[in-house]
Amino acid sequence: MGQHPETENGQAQALGMNKSLKNNVKIDSIFTLPSFVADTAAKINKSEDAISKDIQIATNIPERVQAAIRDLPVADNKSELLKLSRFNETAVQSRLADSPVKIF
Repeated sequence: MGQHPETENGQAQALGMNKSLKNNVKIDSIFTLPSFVADTAAKINKSEDAISKDIQIATNIPERVQAAIRDLPVADNKSELLKLSRFNETAVQSRLADSPVKIF
């Protein structure tokens, strides 16, 4: 399931058709559910922005780079990790080679 599951396999169209035909279809589905980010933020008492940044770091830094920096001080620095998450793997490896402690 992708980022917008309500569009998968014609679900939005089916719900719209049922509504227009006045079919009694219970719609407490994905349209009324909070987003993953909003739901997670509420459950762990963090801001939605913090959750979004955590997701960006986790998804944009390749596993090889994560393994390379795991024991370095940068691994505990969210600001630096966000910067790393905006570069491609080659650029990150180049920066790591230049300065393993302070990358930027």
